[in-house]
Amino acid sequence: MPPKFGHKAKPYEMFIDPAKRPDVVKKFWDMVNKSDLGCWLWGDTKTKNYGFLKVDALIFRAHRISWMLNVGPIPQGQWVLHKCDNPPCVRPDHLFVGTVVENVKDAMKKGRHGLAIYTHCKRGHPFEDGNIRFDRRGRRSCITCLQNNYIEKHRQKELAA
Repeated sequence: MPPKFGHKAKPYEMFIDPAKRPDVVKKFWDMVNKSDLGCWLWGDTKTKNYGFLKVDALIFRAHRISWMLNVGPIPQGQWVLHKCDNPPCVRPDHLFVGTVVENVKDAMKKGRHGLAIYTHCKRGHPFEDGNIRFDRRGRRSCITCLQNNYIEKHRQKELAA
């Protein structure tokens, strides 16, 4: 059976206690390239992707391990996000905890999200702060369209009755 990714693991599997796992601490820091100027990059400095570290049967993203070793447990349902927008960065002060919705909003605000180029919904309503609803997966919807759909749906029910 292939190993699970750390962010999909059960909550009790998500914390790696540095006091109990000095082997993981050493393995982690051996892979980090520290810099006084900015990001601490994981592994090969040429990579632009997230780093991974296998711990027992689980594979964790390196920035999540960094958070656990330097800050503490990751709250259930939370993600470890980058302030620096550099996926291989594991520097603790470049990381913060947030939800998937916060991650999507952050990416949209910084223009990194694929949907950031769309400024209006398919019916022409602007995606603005007061007209956007994010679901729990981070997908956005136009509030005006949702309200219009709700009204139309109930109008059709009344006509059918």
